[in-house]
Amino acid sequence: MEYINSYLDKMRTLLEKGGDRELFHELIDEVSIESMFISDVKRVYEKYRSGEIREEDARKNLHLLKLYVISQLQKHRKKVLEFFDEVKDLPELDAEMVKRIVEFIEDAEWQL
Repeated sequence: MEYINSYLDKMRTLLEKGGDRELFHELIDEVSIESMFISDVKRVYEKYRSGEIREEDARKNLHLLKLYVISQLQKHRKKVLEFFDEVKDLPELDAEMVKRIVEFIEDAEWQL
């Protein structure tokens, strides 16, 4: 099963390439983060609808995305911030944004 998670992919790229400021800002900006996860959910759903992946794999990917957003996203965002030492006082992720992402994922799960 291919696991679709653009945030993790971009985080890996940042760590491999080093100081890519544009990528750094994309990984800490809440609007970009929300957009990234919504795009991932749409991509999983489209792959399922086109027959490229099975329902079981689509459900598993969506479930993993939801778990990631709930339990790992804030931690990984802090890791990205630590990568650029001069940025220290960024607020926690907005709980409403996290809730919107989770609800979007749950809606997609329901539609499968």
